[in-house]
Amino acid sequence: QHVQPVNRDGTGGAFDLDAVFQRLIGNDSKTGVYDNSALAESWEANDDFTVWTFHLKPEAEWHHGWGKVTSADVAHSYEIQTGPDTLATGIQALRGAEVEIIDDHTIRFVFDEPRMDFDFANAGRGSMYIYSKAQFDAEGMEGYDRAPAGTGHFRFVEREPGRVLLEAVQDHWSGISPEFDELELRFSLEPATKLAMLLSGEADIAVIPRELHRDAVAAGMEIVTSQQPSK
Repeated sequence: QHVQPVNRDGTGGAFDLDAVFQRLIGNDSKTGVYDNSALAESWEANDDFTVWTFHLKPEAEWHHGWGKVTSADVAHSYEIQTGPDTLATGIQALRGAEVEIIDDHTIRFVFDEPRMDFDFANAGRGSMYIYSKAQFDAEGMEGYDRAPAGTGHFRFVEREPGRVLLEAVQDHWSGISPEFDELELRFSLEPATKLAMLLSGEADIAVIPRELHRDAVAAGMEIVTSQQPSK
């Protein structure tokens, strides 16, 4: 079954799993410039952009004791997210590669035509999260649904409709640990409900439309504006 677990969260839609899962390429949080803050230490393309090679960080490891991240995990993640039944968006930016595992920490994607944006497809706004092959081999998609193992700074704890609870990974393999112990994500479609949660202290951060900004500011809230392009 080729699906993307990001769309199997039980909340009625996909949610941002960047705190749990990582991609191959990272982005600077302010400028959006590509960096090696994710799973790949480095990467390169050939002159005509038909071959992309990624070099994984050997210290990267999975939550819940599923071991170190290897090229086999990347190949597995590519397979389940480019299959015919995938729920991933932007999938055409990924499909069409012949995947070559060079060694445990080196993987190559070979295309028949230039893919100049394959770095974007594997970076912060791209489509491909990296999942544990060992967990899938042992537990299948049901394991991903029940307790997905990621490599990010927060690990999955529990979920229910409209809510996901995560906990900080202390002594994270990257050497960076979160400044708070828990992260709870709640989902609401109504802007007024989100504003009420924010004003009551039920939520610390909320995305609300511009017409409600005045109410939030009047209550002492601060508006944080993204410096990166959006739709």
